[in-house]
Amino acid sequence: MNRNKKPNFLLIGAPKAGTTSIAAYLGEHPEIFMPEEKEPFYFIADIVKEIASNDPMLSTIMKKARLTWDSYMELFSNAKNEKLRGEATVHYLYHYNTVIPKVKKELGDIPIVIVLREPVSRAYSNFLYMSRDQMNSFEESLALEEKRKKDGWNSFWFYKEVGLYCKPVSQYKNEFTNVMVITFEEFKQNNLDTLKKIFKFLDVDESFVPNLKKLHNPTKSPKNRLVQLIYFYQHKYNIRTNILPVSFKKKLREVLFHKSKKPIQDKTKKKLQEFYQSDLACLEKVTNKIFFEWKID
Repeated sequence: MNRNKKPNFLLIGAPKAGTTSIAAYLGEHPEIFMPEEKEPFYFIADIVKEIASNDPMLSTIMKKARLTWDSYMELFSNAKNEKLRGEATVHYLYHYNTVIPKVKKELGDIPIVIVLREPVSRAYSNFLYMSRDQMNSFEESLALEEKRKKDGWNSFWFYKEVGLYCKPVSQYKNEFTNVMVITFEEFKQNNLDTLKKIFKFLDVDESFVPNLKKLHNPTKSPKNRLVQLIYFYQHKYNIRTNILPVSFKKKLREVLFHKSKKPIQDKTKKKLQEFYQSDLACLEKVTNKIFFEWKID
């Protein structure tokens, strides 16, 4: 396998912080190659191998996971003469202790783009996204977090802990020369301006404009309890739907899922905001940025 095609930058971040959209837009740039498959999990291969068999996400993760160097490099086999090759796996932020030494050994001191999101809204969006795989409320899921960790479920379920950004970001900034930290909020407010900043950071043409009308991976939850039950048991018992055409499944999801309008409970929101305040203060020092929109109301 040609090692000259190995990735020379990484896009990482918190789940439901916009990395899917940013990865897609970066992949449109003529100087950047991004694999069509997101989340190869390569730099946490050993962790993936230990995910509990009862984790509802296991089969989905294993379909995408590239756990050997050769299978990982296959993702970049179609790269041509692009200046940059990158990939996006959100788990790389939370599992920084495992990822950093492996990346430095195999890829070197490459640029790192980190995407963060206000931790309370991120946690709730993460929960809504996962509602097809569980029957618990947000509050029940938060209470189950420690048990899920002990049981060996993957970190996508750790809604609360994944929002502690300071230590991971600090370690990336300490270990890599070029680290850029952006937020979901600034990307949402002005996606083109944010993308131009990333292009500048990566030293590619800043004038390129991707197709910003196309949305990628929006958070949608089941429209009702029956739909939720169907998807829950489908994932729990790994019921295959391969016989259905991809186009039909896509249309079916558009009918059965919607953007939830159910807000987070005020009591839960306030409790989580208080939980994150010390970590936020730490993050502001590490990044030299003020996260005004993340402050307690």
